[in-house]
Formats: sequence, structure tokens, C-alpha cells
Amino acid sequence: RIKQGERVFADETTLPTLAPGSGKAKTAYLWTYVRDDRPFGGSGPPIVVYRFEDSRAGECVARHLDGYRGILQVDGYAAYNRLARSDRGNDGVMLAACWSHVRRKFYELHAAGSSVIASQTVAQMAPLWAAEEAVRGQDPAVRITARQEKSAAVVAALFALWEKELPKLSGKSKPAEA
Repeated sequence: RIKQGERVFADETTLPTLAPGSGKAKTAYLWTYVRDDRPFGGSGPPIVVYRFEDSRAGECVARHLDGYRGILQVDGYAAYNRLARSDRGNDGVMLAACWSHVRRKFYELHAAGSSVIASQTVAQMAPLWAAEEAVRGQDPAVRITARQEKSAAVVAALFALWEKELPKLSGKSKPAEA
């Protein structure tokens, strides 16, 4: 049922697990898949699926979501990339990155006072959260209109900033990584 959704949210987290026979804990992973179409006008019940794995390898998510066709919202972990078509065709999985996860690395640099670019990024991102707050729970058509009118310009300005500043940074620097 989770794979029948138009959109699915995916994440994985560590889970200490007893290693059989050793009496010691080892790191395992709990992969989580969520489907909740209520914010998008759907009437189906929310669903959460947990999959336990000894690995965080991309083959786990590929196996879990085999056959899924739709939007997969993720945090940027590279394992999810193997699900999307390299030509960005829409008959497979379309990855949707999470702006909160994008913001996190920039915010850490901003809070430490170690990057002007990070501080500019955090400031320029603020209107995205304000726009989402203003339309939360409203009809999908209202949300998409607001995003096109407000958020699209913010995102374009962010990419312009990054494209201007990235060539000036060492590729191994924290701001470039963010």
C-alpha cells in the first residue's frame, strides 16, 4: 500500500541491536516510509512502514521500493539516487529533496559564525518557511499558486547566490559541502 501513494517520504536511522552470541550491540538500520495524503487533499489513512536492515546500503531502499512510481521525498542521502532515472524521466521515481535538510548544514555554519555565504543562505531561505506556514492545510491549488508566486523567486535567488559563490570556494570546504 505504501507504494501505491503518489508521494512517499523516506528516511533511515541507526538502531542499536544485540549481535547474536556476542552479548554486544551492533549498529543496524530502521528504514521508514511514510504516506500521508491528507495535506494534499487525499482521503486515505496515513501509513508508516518500518523495515529493519543490518545495512544502510542503497540496495536496501532499492529492494524496499522496487516498482514504486511517484515522488520520493528524501534527505539527500545518496542511496536514494539509485531509484531515480538518470534522464529524469517521469515514469520512475522523482526525488524531492527536503529544504530543511539543505538548510541544516548552512545553519550550522551560520550559527558558528564561520561563513558569510552560509549566513546569506539562511537569511534568503527564511521566506520559504513563511510561505509554507501561510498555506499549510490549504487546498493544493492554493499552495502551488503561492509557491509559484513566492517560493520560486526565493529558490532562483538561492541558486544564483550558490552559482556565483561556489567557484570561489575550495571544493573541500564546509560551505561548498553544504
